[in-house]
Amino acid sequence: SSWRWRWKEPGLPAVAAAPPPPLGRLSLQMSRWPKAACGALRGALPSLSQSKAVLFVAGFAASLCALRLASYSLELLQWRGGWRLKESVGGVLRRSIGEKVACLTDAHFADNVLSYSEEAAKRATQLSSVRYSMLLVLGKELEDGFCGCFRAEFFLQNAKAAPLYIDFQGREIAQLIINGKLCDLRAIKFDRHRIHLPPKHLQDGRLNSVCLFFRNTYVTNSAGLHYYRDPQDGRVYIFSHLEPFFCHRFFPCFDQPSIKASLTLQVITPVQSWKVVSNGNGQKNRREGLHAVHPDYRRMLERAGVWDGLPASAALWAFLPSPPCSSYIYAMCAGDYEVIKNQRSDATVPMRIFVRRSKKDFVEADLIFRCCTQAIRFYENLFSCEYPYSKYDVIYCPEFRIGAMENVAATTFTDRMLRPKDEMNDVMLQRHCFVHLHELAHTWYGNLTTMTWWNDLWLKESFADFCAAICMCECVVKEHPSFASSQQVWLQFLDQGLSGDLQASTHPIRVPIKHTGDAVSAFDAISYRKGASWIKTMDYFIGREVLQAGLALYVAKYRDQNASLEDFVMCLTEAQKTLAPAMQVDLRRWTDSWLKYSGPNQVAVEIDSQGGMHLRQSFPDYADMVYRSQTVDVLLVFQTKADRFISVVVPRVTLAAQELTTVDLAPSSSASPTTSAGGSPIRARSGSPRASSSPTTRLFDSVVAATQDVTTKGLHHF
Repeated sequence: SSWRWRWKEPGLPAVAAAPPPPLGRLSLQMSRWPKAACGALRGALPSLSQSKAVLFVAGFAASLCALRLASYSLELLQWRGGWRLKESVGGVLRRSIGEKVACLTDAHFADNVLSYSEEAAKRATQLSSVRYSMLLVLGKELEDGFCGCFRAEFFLQNAKAAPLYIDFQGREIAQLIINGKLCDLRAIKFDRHRIHLPPKHLQDGRLNSVCLFFRNTYVTNSAGLHYYRDPQDGRVYIFSHLEPFFCHRFFPCFDQPSIKASLTLQVITPVQSWKVVSNGNGQKNRREGLHAVHPDYRRMLERAGVWDGLPASAALWAFLPSPPCSSYIYAMCAGDYEVIKNQRSDATVPMRIFVRRSKKDFVEADLIFRCCTQAIRFYENLFSCEYPYSKYDVIYCPEFRIGAMENVAATTFTDRMLRPKDEMNDVMLQRHCFVHLHELAHTWYGNLTTMTWWNDLWLKESFADFCAAICMCECVVKEHPSFASSQQVWLQFLDQGLSGDLQASTHPIRVPIKHTGDAVSAFDAISYRKGASWIKTMDYFIGREVLQAGLALYVAKYRDQNASLEDFVMCLTEAQKTLAPAMQVDLRRWTDSWLKYSGPNQVAVEIDSQGGMHLRQSFPDYADMVYRSQTVDVLLVFQTKADRFISVVVPRVTLAAQELTTVDLAPSSSASPTTSAGGSPIRARSGSPRASSSPTTRLFDSVVAATQDVTTKGLHHF
């Protein structure tokens, strides 16, 4: 009965593709044990003759053969004709598994329970080398929900430092096995979305394993595993959304960004036609492929009464282990999706688009594939790192709660952005493309290197906005002339960031996140737009070469790990010392002045008769009173007496972190003096922080010399 016929595709897990075993395999091979059985029987009953003992053993063996033959016949009929010997899997999932096996329920299942930074930090120090594997059984109807078998392996240290628990907001758990021992559920505490693991069952300083059976329900608010039935054609679509703290609403896990783990996933779908996509590569097997299910998982499903309820139309999808990633960027989507594959010859990464069938005609597939192909090349050069995953999938999801989510190798988007092609214009297409560039940038900054806790949420989102903007302006626009207005992206960032920063509700770009509830409220214009504008300021302040070298060092050093803002600034500082040693800037203090204080600075410009440009910093209402060092371009517009306007751009003016900064615009003393409209000579002053022979100074001289009627009273500055 343990016989299996397995076959293996190159690079994929072993799977089975066979009917039940041949009848010849059912032989009990009586020649191996009759003598021993007869001898034992006569030893127990001395009065029993040899012939009677043989007849007794033969009758017993015949009974076993008859029972096994009947079992085989029923199994064969079920496999051939799809008979359901027991109730369907939907019925099993609807009722409590407690009717079959002992189970635990959470009395606070519906409560909103938060995770605190201190608890997450302690657990992160205890766990390492974490791996997950899971078998998921999906129900076809919303009321069915889903169930699964989950296994976690981890190296545990300092077990006594803090109680260890697994996060799970689910209906029931059962059959909890820790390090191979079945636990008495009466001794297990499952409360407030936490499964507390008894210390006596754990092994400190060694590799531990936890295996359990769980049951859960679909959600309809896309905070967990979402279920949707298309009203147009009745087709079902299921997808996950797990950021920031929703993974434990899907399956048991250590739900925090600082614990990265690979996930090996198997999914049993109720319908053969369903497509399933996840973080790793996978393949579908027919009904007989269910024999590939791990024996431990199969026993769990049998005890819970699920296995016998699987329909004949069921299919098994097996996925390769995902890269190590945080819990909020796992993905699993299943349903009657239409699949569009990238056929471009210049593509270096396999790409697919998954969309519900009623919206497949609205997909701008060629535009998406072209933009993503260009962006991958651009980001590989920016981060000095090749695309790290084996594929890139795009899934358009109905009723998605946000615009898009950067799951590893399986990015999800709201399908609200899909509209009939005759309703789309260049602005909408540009916005659509920008969202794809933003999510793809997270591959390097957010997925490959991930924040330690949610107080650095702004950094990954701001960097994705910044990378998408420069990719749009410097790369994509070359092949899409209709996106020529993409330079306005920066104006949009500035406008949206300032709109939030000038309000009484303003806050610093980087805010302390005490718990996951604060993380939800941190997604705003300041985190995204002002943060991206600050990174653009940094790009101009330290130079693209230094920024790119710092990014390359950061990604290489913290690949598949967690890092913080301090780690990023340290990498930038090392790049600055190597490439720009003359730059006397304390980047740590400079970043603190921008990130830890709210509000912008106002700058007023004055020009005196001696050629000095005075820049004075001040503070708007609700802003913190802090002077910042920054490098800007100043546009001077002079109004002449003849009502003509002459503009001069003064590039790269560095403001000191003080109220007043003076820049000398006068020519050198060796040059012929130039007289202004008021008759006062404009001379160079000693100690000028600006080289008098710069191109800007010469331009300024030529403008003043050509227009003797310029009056400084008509000065406008930007």
